Amino acid sequence: MYGIINSSFKKYIVEVYGDEQGAEISDSSGVKPEVFNEYRRHDDENTLALLKAAVEFTGETPDHHLRQFGRFWVRRVATNDFRGLIDSYGGDFVSLIQNLNSMHKEISGTFLDYSPPSFAIKELTESRYSVTYQSHRQGFTPFVLGILEELGDFYGLVTTIEAVETTLSDKGEKSVICIEIPKKVLEV
Repeated sequence: MYGIINSSFKKYIVEVYGDEQGAEISDSSGVKPEVFNEYRRHDDENTLALLKAAVEFTGETPDHHLRQFGRFWVRRVATNDFRGLIDSYGGDFVSLIQNLNSMHKEISGTFLDYSPPSFAIKELTESRYSVTYQSHRQGFTPFVLGILEELGDFYGLVTTIEAVETTLSDKGEKSVICIEIPKKVLEV
């Protein structure tokens, strides 16, 4: 994972549990308190150790933390640090999802050895969409669900988002995510 993910996860923990408990969770993870280079890849074990420590400390599931972190990511990182990209690639929720691969391609020069996930969106009905998420990493679908939920909020939409199928392989993870946006919201 890139350092920006690890440092942001630490910020998520502090925001949710406070400075003292956030430090306790971070310390118990065994991850060195080094400053992560946000634009370099770091061992995924750092991310997983931080997640495991949060789970052990709070009693919440890994999926809960990843989903809430996905929401935090949009609220605190993406809509601040990458707001210009979001605005240029997504005039609305569906457009942004359609353009995520292009957006990731544009920022690929910023991150060394960048290997982003891919997204494909398909309209099923006027208010129902299917998003296929593929990554070389396993276990991060809940993070993506949180991102999609918070993006819905960002665009003022009330959405229902759920993973309907997830397949793990030695090549990573592939999930089909169903998104429902009430038709009356789309007509406004």
